[in-house]
Amino acid sequence: MPSKYLLCLATSLLFLSLFPPSFVYSQKANEDAVPAEFKCTGCVLLIIEKDRKTPPFGFNKYVEKTFKKDYSGEFEIVTWKDIDTNTKYQDKSVYRFVLADRIDNSKTPGMVATPNSVNGKDFQQQSTFSFSIQYKLYDRKEDKAYPSMGVYSNSAKAIKGAAELLDEKLKH
Repeated sequence: MPSKYLLCLATSLLFLSLFPPSFVYSQKANEDAVPAEFKCTGCVLLIIEKDRKTPPFGFNKYVEKTFKKDYSGEFEIVTWKDIDTNTKYQDKSVYRFVLADRIDNSKTPGMVATPNSVNGKDFQQQSTFSFSIQYKLYDRKEDKAYPSMGVYSNSAKAIKGAAELLDEKLKH
């Protein structure tokens, strides 16, 4: 009986080593997610801040650190409320583009066959959890949302991917 568990564990570890979860959703960055107008002189990118009271704590600092390293343009991390209420952000020529994330969490119930000493097979309920994050650009001047820059299962890769794609579009 224990050998079945070891075989199952070994198979699972082999599968995870060949197909790590961080690559399940990752894809090549969507070049159409950033319009040609993004390359504008004097523009400041507004990045929507995460709520500081909910996990992951320190996320905003990580976003700031990544954008300072991988994005050569000017940016500010703000809330939607800041954009709506602070007169500083009313100039849509300067503060034209907003970068916001979308996080999806889901739980899918399922059944898994498990060894049972009484009848040889039994079924056990097991849920699968999934997480994905994507960044989208919004043009305030044109009142237009652009498609996702890519869907990732890893927040750090999503942030870095967005910063690098926006920097590339800014420079070319």
